[in-house]
Amino acid sequence: MKEIIKPVCIIYLTWCLAGLGLFLTGRILPEESQMQQWPEPVSAAAAILLALFIIRFYDARVESGIQGRHSLRIRLLFTLLAVFAGGYLFAAVTGVKSNGVNCFLTANLLFFACVLGNWMTWPLKRPAEIVPLCLVVALADLFSVAAGPTKHLAEDLSAFYEGGMAGMPPLVDFLLVKTVVPGREVLMPLFGISDWIIVVFLSSAAAKFNMDDNIWVRGDGRIIRGLFFPVGCAGLAVSIAAAWLAGLFIPALPFVVAAFLAVMMGRYPEMRRLTKAEFLPMAVVSGILIVLMAVFYIR
Repeated sequence: MKEIIKPVCIIYLTWCLAGLGLFLTGRILPEESQMQQWPEPVSAAAAILLALFIIRFYDARVESGIQGRHSLRIRLLFTLLAVFAGGYLFAAVTGVKSNGVNCFLTANLLFFACVLGNWMTWPLKRPAEIVPLCLVVALADLFSVAAGPTKHLAEDLSAFYEGGMAGMPPLVDFLLVKTVVPGREVLMPLFGISDWIIVVFLSSAAAKFNMDDNIWVRGDGRIIRGLFFPVGCAGLAVSIAAAWLAGLFIPALPFVVAAFLAVMMGRYPEMRRLTKAEFLPMAVVSGILIVLMAVFYIR
């Protein structure tokens, strides 16, 4: 545990100091500046790029120290959950809405996603096993948004923000990755932590099987190694842009897995070698979810 304390502190400090930098930038820049005119897209892009840096830093400095050590990873996950619970109780008891605390809790969520997302790849034996997981995740998210818990959580969250953010935020608000927006007094929600867990999982799964999920390629088709932007994250960015343009809540996971499967199944034939072991559970679970969604809409 001691060997990962320093890189973990770097992760938290990097995110929090970046948030402080964006906040101070909003105070310094004149209102007519380009960043002040387009604060949301600039802040969102900066936050996503920083979160991707945290993934790479985590892979290089933390994951190597806990890989295969399941008891240590479990203790670490419980510690992160305790930090999350502490932040929620602090807000509930004191009623204080602190941007500093929210920045810290977002860093905690991102680190939690790295620890859990990498661990989720442990049972995978073949690249093709990723495909049914992606399909089930996307359909489950669609069903949850249509008739499940996500629908009710989104309604609670919408009521809180449209009501002027008065009172105690709903629990789901603490499960959102947020970023500082220059010139604004409150943090802006970007996406749910479950979305980022899947982004981490897919990128880690690709790395486990020596597949490169970087979206940047040269004109000759070769992948640019110096730039890291996984295809799953590209799908997430598209979903955020679509939600902003449409002014609606749009589930991100279908975009994430669709981008990942479209690119990775095209690049790597082993992703397309599905067997009965993948087809049967994929068909059963997908069929159940599709029937449930159909029943909900018909009703």
